[in-house]
Amino acid sequence: MSQIKAGLYFDYLIELMGKIKATQLENISKAAEILATAVSEDKRIHLFGTGHSVLAAFEPFSRSGNLGNLNLMCEVPPSVFSAWRSHFFEMIEGYAHEMLEFHSVEAGEPIVIVSNTGRHTVPVEMAIGARERGLPVIAITSKGLSEQLEPVHSSGKKLYELADVVLDNQSERGDGSVEIPELGRKIGTHSSIASTAIMVSLLVETVEKVLEKGIKPPLYLYVDEPNFEEHNDKILKRYRKRVKSL
Repeated sequence: MSQIKAGLYFDYLIELMGKIKATQLENISKAAEILATAVSEDKRIHLFGTGHSVLAAFEPFSRSGNLGNLNLMCEVPPSVFSAWRSHFFEMIEGYAHEMLEFHSVEAGEPIVIVSNTGRHTVPVEMAIGARERGLPVIAITSKGLSEQLEPVHSSGKKLYELADVVLDNQSERGDGSVEIPELGRKIGTHSSIASTAIMVSLLVETVEKVLEKGIKPPLYLYVDEPNFEEHNDKILKRYRKRVKSL
């Protein structure tokens, strides 16, 4: 029985990825053009998430095959992740503004903000603060879910209302994938996987657009590629002073 349920979960993910592909490619392309422009101008790309959404922001950071100009803005370092601390931090008004100051963000540097519900204080404040500082805002969120929920931030806004480009992870309310009759509910979360897939696809498209501009993107090499240590050290030296999360 467990194998059957596991199979249903994979079926759900496959269907979900199909929905994302069918509905989000145009906006992924728009967002990628914003990021590619930043790369071509040697600007940083900021990645931010709260709660479990931080997983999508953390996935490509300082990782082989990914851009070296990615700056992770994380309210709880993944190495010391605490569910209680994460929930606490994403509710503090004023915290996002402090983080923007700490990372010395500059106008024209895009930020990708990941928040499944898109209604909690810190992601919303991060979008507001970023816009005030001239940063293009890209949101990875569940637009349909967010529309059903009441805002938490004092502005009365939700993330999708503040973004220049919205990438909808198509996540359902409850974040469940497989119906378990004995429990009377669905289990098997999918939102983090969906958001991470969108993040990675966005960066893949960004690299393609950078190449179309005739520019070699600053990509980390994999450990089995020739001269990877020398190459990666050059990227680290190039960005270490500007990317505070390195």
